[in-house]
Amino acid sequence: MILLIDDIKEGCWADIVARNSFAGLQILLSLTTPIDELYIDYDLGNKSENGLYVLKHALENELLPNKIIIVSMSPPGIKTMKEFLIDNGYQLEENSNCRFEKITMPTLNTLED
Repeated sequence: MILLIDDIKEGCWADIVARNSFAGLQILLSLTTPIDELYIDYDLGNKSENGLYVLKHALENELLPNKIIIVSMSPPGIKTMKEFLIDNGYQLEENSNCRFEKITMPTLNTLED
């Protein structure tokens, strides 16, 4: 399932579209099926928190998917969200500036084999 959180962009390819941070978090909290990919903007409108707010709260509630794509046009916003994702176990996909994938660490059982 693909979720787009963006106040302007059309997301006909997304299964669900949220137009502000509050709607995005509400969707993440209410879904029974995990999100496979999250496309997220930084600037989410005047009366909304930004994309970093969504990422922080989603991480606290263990709701972030393994794939996150930043779709912002704000260089400072992109930088801030990139740093947050990298600091929290995500890495940039090869040949990409805004596509992140969760780094999976080997489990103890895998190391013992």
